[in-house]
Amino acid sequence: MKKFIYILLVAMLFVCAEKSTATEPYETMKVGLQFHRNVNQNRFHDYWHPPQGLGGFIEFPFYAGQIAAGIDVIPYHSKTQETTNVSTTLFYLSWGIDIALLPKLSWYNGTSFGDNFMVFEDEIRDGFKYESEIALMFTSKLEYRITKNASVFITSRYFHLLTHHRIDLIYAGLGTSYSFSTPQWIKEFLE
Repeated sequence: MKKFIYILLVAMLFVCAEKSTATEPYETMKVGLQFHRNVNQNRFHDYWHPPQGLGGFIEFPFYAGQIAAGIDVIPYHSKTQETTNVSTTLFYLSWGIDIALLPKLSWYNGTSFGDNFMVFEDEIRDGFKYESEIALMFTSKLEYRITKNASVFITSRYFHLLTHHRIDLIYAGLGTSYSFSTPQWIKEFLE
């Protein structure tokens, strides 16, 4: 059922892309910084406690919607003797739409995929301290423009990690972003 809902949400994004607030592709760029915290509880939380994390992204208007690349860093503290502390770095690519609700308020919904690279404090098996897994995400963000270029936002993210034991996490966060004209050399590179 969750797969059906995820596919339905992605399909809705494509249908709504025409209502996106995007300008010309790559005309502007937005850089952002956000703090986020895991807010749900499941089997994963019996073994690890995820405190707040830090993320950054760069976003461009695309032909339909927006595209982005980002990185999130989240430490997880072990709760048991059988597990070890782990630091994760998530590298991801996103696509979504940004719909203007009011002149200064917009609502972004997007989907992402990426690589969740994990570094364990102690060896986890056969001398390995590293692991890498594919991550799928759905993000919803409410953004308020405080000046022509600067914004603040709150965000929620459903995070599914493709591991042997299912890991589904929900994050809530807040952040700030700044938009400006894309430098010509970056625009030429992307086109």
